[in-house]
Amino acid sequence: MATSAKTPKKRATTSKKTIKSTKKVQFPATDLRNPRTLLFAVSFAVVGVFLLLQASAKPALLAGPDEVVAAYYDSKPTLITQAEGGSAVYESYTASYLVLGDGTLLCDDGNQEGFVQTGQLGLGEVKNLHQEIRDLKLEGLPNETGVAGQEALISTHEGFVINGDGKSNAFSVHAGAAKPDKLAKMQAKILSRCEKATTREQRGKTKEFRLPTAAASTQSVLQRFSEVLVPKVAAQPPDPVSVESNYATNIFNLTNQRRASLGIYQYQRRGCMNELANLQAKRQAEQNKLYHNSNLVNEFLYVCNKEGATSNNWRSVGENCSQDPNNNSQAIFNAYVNSSGHRANLDHRTHTRTGSAAYRNQKNNYIYSTQVFANWP
Repeated sequence: MATSAKTPKKRATTSKKTIKSTKKVQFPATDLRNPRTLLFAVSFAVVGVFLLLQASAKPALLAGPDEVVAAYYDSKPTLITQAEGGSAVYESYTASYLVLGDGTLLCDDGNQEGFVQTGQLGLGEVKNLHQEIRDLKLEGLPNETGVAGQEALISTHEGFVINGDGKSNAFSVHAGAAKPDKLAKMQAKILSRCEKATTREQRGKTKEFRLPTAAASTQSVLQRFSEVLVPKVAAQPPDPVSVESNYATNIFNLTNQRRASLGIYQYQRRGCMNELANLQAKRQAEQNKLYHNSNLVNEFLYVCNKEGATSNNWRSVGENCSQDPNNNSQAIFNAYVNSSGHRANLDHRTHTRTGSAAYRNQKNNYIYSTQVFANWP
């Protein structure tokens, strides 16, 4: 009997273990009275919801590695000289900061030395930046911030571009208008990434300036960037203008007279360089504002390719721009000489060719002139 009594007890113990083992494998959903089962179910649900939210929150990065994820453009004219009678010369060195889809950083602070800082972000950093900027909900801002307190002879422009879901959102701030807080935050985020741009390259050799090698419709990064912003800047119909050939010739002759007095070889005035100067002078006169050509290198290579300029053989390119309300080319030239940046182009030892053009805005009679300089074989 002793043996008989032990046997059922043993069976009961074994049976109980078997049932317990079955619960571990099956986790019946209906048995939520078990605290461990309930805890597992709740934890699983929480993790699932979190992963779902994370997946839906990830930004849709653009397909092309050279697409602009975020960009900031800043043009700040500086008054160089104010002559008697109101003649004034301004110069502007445009700064461009771009983050591309493949993580490439292109950070140009607009220095006169002609160098750009480049660097590389990891894909995770690009995604984070993209998400941070999208979280600012910039799409709620107007595409253009209105002009406020514009000074007659100064043209200022800050532009911002953010790509999301396959499209570009562009925002512009003009002529000292108040910058929305969201754009200031976007600017700070982009500039903080540019602190990682540690490689110094010559401006014009980096990818945003290179001419396309494929279809003619293909554009460089900087071209696409500029075209997104420029329609916002030049929203008004162009003013009527007229060519001022004698004014442009006077600037050219005064330049070579100065070079001769310094014992420097005189510039050649080549056809394509005049064409290049003509494009910018006319744009300024039609828009009635002074600004530098932010796409100068690309436009130079395109216009002067017919005369042998290529992305591999050009060495330097420069530009002087002026706005003259008094039709006084001598005063403008004197102002160039008194400006270190403009004078450097006039006296350059490696520029070999130049072009000059001038247009009059027929509404206010201001003359806008442009000189361009370059060196290629």
